[in-house]
Amino acid sequence: PMGGRGRGVMRSNSSRHPGWVPVPNQENVPPGFRRVMSTTLYFGNLDTDIVNKDDLMQLVAPYGQVVNVNMKRGLAFVTMKNRKEAAAAKKTIWQSPVIGGAKVGWGKGLNVDQKLFWWRSGEALIKEQIAQQFQHIPPEEQAPGFTYKLPMGSMAGNDGQQQG
Repeated sequence: PMGGRGRGVMRSNSSRHPGWVPVPNQENVPPGFRRVMSTTLYFGNLDTDIVNKDDLMQLVAPYGQVVNVNMKRGLAFVTMKNRKEAAAAKKTIWQSPVIGGAKVGWGKGLNVDQKLFWWRSGEALIKEQIAQQFQHIPPEEQAPGFTYKLPMGSMAGNDGQQQG
């Protein structure tokens, strides 16, 4: 990692990060799936002619370890090592003049089906086989007061929209 202890960008391919972390509470999750929380920040309507990867790194790195930064015209995805750091960054960054009024939200991360992703909470269901490929990512407890948002009943008819 670059930067100070616990900060900077992870550069090792052997510790590939999916942009989400599993959570210990797997109650009411349908068989064959795992509940995960995003560690990927989404920036929409971003002026990528003015803001570059280094700008985003400098903006996000004070909150924790940045794993990856991807930018496309008008969009950016910044993956952080854990949910706590990503949530702290998301809570504050949207106010930054650096991003010039861009929308900041949760991105899906790798191998997350759009229909099983709840963008407001950054919560998703992934297939168990996918979760097993990323066993090196430890489960993460949520902050006190966190309430799971996934509709945990039948997955039939699930349109991926945020409930409640």
